[in-house]
Amino acid sequence: MPRTHISLSTIRNPVKRSRAEELKNKLDDHDDALDALEGLGLNSALLVKEYDAADAIDPLADIVFIDATTAGMAMTLADATIPGETITIVLRSKSDSGDSAVITPNTFDSGATITLDDVGEQVQLIWVDTNGWTARRSTGTIA
Repeated sequence: MPRTHISLSTIRNPVKRSRAEELKNKLDDHDDALDALEGLGLNSALLVKEYDAADAIDPLADIVFIDATTAGMAMTLADATIPGETITIVLRSKSDSGDSAVITPNTFDSGATITLDDVGEQVQLIWVDTNGWTARRSTGTIA
């Protein structure tokens, strides 16, 4: 009859091994999520922020998703500090057909406000040192 080989560490550390397996599974899930982001063309190092109420947008964010819950939901955007810094702001959803987001950058070379009315509308801004935020691309309305 063959003998089963059981090491002393197997007997002493079943909880450690179980915990290590749980941790490995969580890391695998996290890695899968990062792979999914890369598949969408997004770098895992991006800072993504989400807003569903009037608020100040974090100027350090790379991508901002807005879920508009009122008509003309007021959003502000502070000045950046590093020339060349970019931010992409997307209207992801809205509660009612009349809802929209109105973004007012503190210093805005391209106008005074950006209005995102339709789901999927977006604006990409770049910080130009003395001129402030400048619109690179926009499917929203700049006024």
